[in-house]
Amino acid sequence: MTAAEKHAAALSDLDNLPLTEADMKRMRRTPRARIIRRALGLSQEAFAARFRIPIGTLRTTGSE
Repeated sequence: MTAAEKHAAALSDLDNLPLTEADMKRMRRTPRARIIRRALGLSQEAFAARFRIPIGTLRTTGSE
């Protein structure tokens, strides 16, 4: 599938349209897991268990 075909397919999916520049400006940034985890006083393992996040996700996102 070419880039043009991928773009056309994305635009044709009315339930999941690509974000526009206006959408991106309107969105808020989400807090980083490390900040939340430290505020709660949890280890990576405890944070992952409490919020059912795979521990590998915390370690690979760069947020730890």
